[in-house]
Amino acid sequence: MAESDFRSTNEHGTVVVEWPRGYAQHRSLAPGACFLRIGGHALEGLLPFHWKFLEPHVGARSGLTVIIDLTDLQTYDSGYRAGWTQWLREHPAQIHLYSPSRMVRMGAAVVHLATDKITAYDSLGALYAFASKSVPGFAASSIPAPRAARAFG
Repeated sequence: MAESDFRSTNEHGTVVVEWPRGYAQHRSLAPGACFLRIGGHALEGLLPFHWKFLEPHVGARSGLTVIIDLTDLQTYDSGYRAGWTQWLREHPAQIHLYSPSRMVRMGAAVVHLATDKITAYDSLGALYAFASKSVPGFAASSIPAPRAARAFG
């Protein structure tokens, strides 16, 4: 897909990117901490939007904590996973994510083996509990609501 196939808007501090088969929400939580939610099919072409959002938040010393909710993610391009692996190798960041999909958690395990920078949680509650303890000011109310449920196809 071309970059013109993606639509990016800012909704009350949340950068939202939409494309025919999915969406992504990006939100700053605190210095050195961000939240992402991806739904539908994650395309490799989405990565530049992630990087544009995340890069300014990466601290040289403290790094970046990224909380990712993949509850609505259905599938992803293999290049999407490879792109995250490369980015994590080049940046001081730690990813903490939840996905109900065993396949997605296996993909996260592959990235973890390559980078030692990703932790997958068994439940959304466990991810949010981690974020509440580790990210100053994090609360479930501080993150955007998921996009309206729709079939991506």
